[in-house]
Amino acid sequence: MASNNIKGLGGKKIRINIGIIVFMVLFAYIIFTAFTSFKKNKVNFYEVTEGSMTKNTEHRGIIIRSETVMRTPKAGYINYFVSGGKRVGVGSEVFSIDETGAMNDFLSANSVYDFSLSSDSVKRIQKDLKSFSSEFDENNFNSVYSFKSNINNSMLEYSNVFESEAIQQVMNESGISFSKEYAPVAGTVSLTIDGFEERDIQSINDEDFNIQNYHAEHMSSGQMVGSSAPVCRIVTDENWQIVFKLSDEDKDAFTNTKNLRIKFKGTSLTADCQLQEINSVDGNTYARLYLNRYMVDFINDRFVSFNIDSGSNAGLKIPKSAVVSKTFLVIPEGYLARGGDDTSEGFYKEVYSEKGTSVQYIPTEIYYSDGEKYYINFSSESPFQPGDYVVKPGTNERYKLGETASLQGVYNINKGYTIFKQIEIIDSNEEYYTVKKNQKYGLCVYDHILFDPEGINEGDFIYQ
Repeated sequence: MASNNIKGLGGKKIRINIGIIVFMVLFAYIIFTAFTSFKKNKVNFYEVTEGSMTKNTEHRGIIIRSETVMRTPKAGYINYFVSGGKRVGVGSEVFSIDETGAMNDFLSANSVYDFSLSSDSVKRIQKDLKSFSSEFDENNFNSVYSFKSNINNSMLEYSNVFESEAIQQVMNESGISFSKEYAPVAGTVSLTIDGFEERDIQSINDEDFNIQNYHAEHMSSGQMVGSSAPVCRIVTDENWQIVFKLSDEDKDAFTNTKNLRIKFKGTSLTADCQLQEINSVDGNTYARLYLNRYMVDFINDRFVSFNIDSGSNAGLKIPKSAVVSKTFLVIPEGYLARGGDDTSEGFYKEVYSEKGTSVQYIPTEIYYSDGEKYYINFSSESPFQPGDYVVKPGTNERYKLGETASLQGVYNINKGYTIFKQIEIIDSNEEYYTVKKNQKYGLCVYDHILFDPEGINEGDFIYQ
């Protein structure tokens, strides 16, 4: 091991071991590093990312349409000439009434007659079957009964059994008679009856939304019905409405909102519609949506589930746990000055000495500007304190510091210590905020911020 001899007092040589000195220096460095690391706060950090929060709130509403109910003129067995979802004109044959049931017995007993369907009719039924299968929602099993009724009526309609001269002759010879009923208005036929057909929208109340109390009857040919019984309805307008309950959160979210986009649950259908708030007789607040499309798609439904797309706000995504509040001194905008290099920002501060009063330019970190005031650091180490005066550049105008305000923000730790960065929240969910991006004094994408700043102050060194 290398060593050097140095003469000490009295001429004696002192042996110095260089290796031991190097070891001592390294040891001292390790101790120092360990000590400073121990004093640093080791924390979890979050890397700021771009993102947005699309809010899709689900609702269930009651469908209100312009509907005309057709009733039977007398009791008997009903047979439909049209299936649900088909359009009829004024005076079109809609159904017949057979008081004795002899016609149904005849049709069942005389299957030898040609009631076959054309190839086009078969294709239409196959198309209906495929469409129902692809859009079937197991949560809406009632649609099965409605669909079965429509298929039965479609087969009777497509077979043209009542237009067969041979069938008509045999029924006349057998003394079978029936009366036909005709459409009083033009529109689209539905064979589902539920008692809501003639309800006024203002009469909707909270009990109406209880689906357990709801009952719909899906009519089909061959049923026995009483006199003046409702047996079908004709929807006379393609425009329709959905009424749904508004929660307090909805009221806040839809304030000043006139248009919404909705997506119908269980389908790929979306619609843009107008929104109007209404007050019902039960004192609750409801909203109605005005639609001009897809009426026929929901013609057999009274309840419909849908998601409201409240839009998305793009910005920077940060965890809620990262947000802190900090108090700042505020200075009017006109007092901002620039340094000699014209790059630094600061303020002219009045300073006092034995020689008198003078003005000194002090470079200052700006934390935020709202267009009227600048927010600067407020702490015991700050060069600006309440009671100090700042001077407007190029004038003798003075402003006494004292006004304070709080800002929400996060601690940026890119430089190894905490720096407060102001945020402006534009959206939120349970765990995250979306904040404005491209803010002059704010965050940037990929910045590292404290995930949980509890117990941490600005300027603290951080060990990541």
